[in-house]
Amino acid sequence: MIRLLPLLILAACIGPIGKPVAYSTCESADGYPFDIGGMDTAGGASIEGDTLSVDVGYGGGCQEHEFVLCWPSGAFVTGGERDAAALEIWHGGVRDNCEAYLSETLTFDLVPLKTAWQVDHTGPGEVDVSLDGWPASLLYTFE
Repeated sequence: MIRLLPLLILAACIGPIGKPVAYSTCESADGYPFDIGGMDTAGGASIEGDTLSVDVGYGGGCQEHEFVLCWPSGAFVTGGERDAAALEIWHGGVRDNCEAYLSETLTFDLVPLKTAWQVDHTGPGEVDVSLDGWPASLLYTFE
């Protein structure tokens, strides 16, 4: 269920008739903001097709943790070799006081990012995706 949760949250971030909006307000269901910290970002990150995969580690074990992909600016950075998007992964469930170290691979749907790019462009696209906390950007290519 934890792996499906980010996809369900992202699916709710698409406006009517597929018009893209910012990925998330980064607030949990209880109204508390998510914490961008609280997780180890030393793992790998990759993009395959329209899926972003990220290896994370975090402390806990007693509560369900929620992860959300956010695009705070909702805008592409232009002027470089290709457009770029600065994304963040926010971590909920931070009230978990257990001390187990958990690790997992999170997956996120990048179709909303592609759809936003296609509003102003035609043809195949390339976007440099930077993730806050990860050292290098990832190249997202799509038709």
